[in-house]
Amino acid sequence: MRVAILLMMLMLLYGCSTTIPESAGIQVVQEPVQTPQPPKDPGVILPKYEGAPIPPDPQYPQTITLPLFISSTGISPNGYVIYVNDTVKLDIMSFDDAYTFLVEDLSISVLIPALGSAQIQFVPRKSGNFTYKAGSSVGTFYSVVRP
Repeated sequence: MRVAILLMMLMLLYGCSTTIPESAGIQVVQEPVQTPQPPKDPGVILPKYEGAPIPPDPQYPQTITLPLFISSTGISPNGYVIYVNDTVKLDIMSFDDAYTFLVEDLSISVLIPALGSAQIQFVPRKSGNFTYKAGSSVGTFYSVVRP
């Protein structure tokens, strides 16, 4: 039997016919080669609500912290887009003098000390533009409804 296997290996190596004589007592079984197929992906299956309300996204509303810098040269940045019902925390810093920071539409008035800082927090309940002022500088919060 070892001789038959050795003979078959030599024939394959030198390109000879690979017919094995029946007298060798070896039975060759050839099975068709099957190419594996990837499993069928059903995709994303979404539940059917059929009139039931879609549950709210748990990540909204959220709290955002925004920096605001005030100096004799102006306010930076001079505008922010904020979202209705989000909690907005403003970190306001003065680089020179003391300023009164005002947002009249939101009833906010805060004294920012010279070379100091203050933090205010508010929640816009409606969309619109809210103008903020410090000294002679002006900026705007653009409050929009989250898409």
